[in-house]
Amino acid sequence: MRRVLLLVAFVYGADLYAAQRTLNLSQPAEGLAEVVVDVPVGDVTVTGCQCNQITAVVVISGKRWQLEEQDLVATVKGQSLQLSVKSQGREGKKLSADWSVKLPHHLAVVVTAGVSDVQLT
Repeated sequence: MRRVLLLVAFVYGADLYAAQRTLNLSQPAEGLAEVVVDVPVGDVTVTGCQCNQITAVVVISGKRWQLEEQDLVATVKGQSLQLSVKSQGREGKKLSADWSVKLPHHLAVVVTAGVSDVQLT
């Protein structure tokens, strides 16, 4: 009986430490020549489209208390849009971010990847 209670406590307690959060971004592509995606850990899928918007969906995984401090940051420098996930508070160690980015065909894309798989379509 004691083992069953410990197992139940472990399973429910794990929810406090492992979670996911989805971040979304939509931005007009007008005036841009490239999109730079910075991904330290996670997978990236970039798809070209016949569109005028850049959209990004990022699913971050980590400890529940770390996820609420994460934001999807878009910074425009000249004709370059830089996308990254940044922490508002403590740095999120052991966070993983899986990216899905859709952008117009005419834009160049640069993916700065650490431990990642990158797929371009």
